[in-house]
Amino acid sequence: MKKIIDDKDCLHKIIEHNLLQPAFLNKKRHYPTMSLNVYKNELIDIVINIYPELPSRSTKDISFQSIHHHGN
Repeated sequence: MKKIIDDKDCLHKIIEHNLLQPAFLNKKRHYPTMSLNVYKNELIDIVINIYPELPSRSTKDISFQSIHHHGN
């Protein structure tokens, strides 16, 4: 993961790949976040979640789905 974070070209390719998907910008979102798909197969999804600043600019008591799982 550190290599992905440090490699600006890799991050650019992830953003570009998502933006080139026809449904990406029109995707229905349930939270005020954006998700960039990085890798997906039948066992795992790796996603970059982007959290924009809150309108209040508050950084106190922030938590987002802290404890959760998908499936069994």
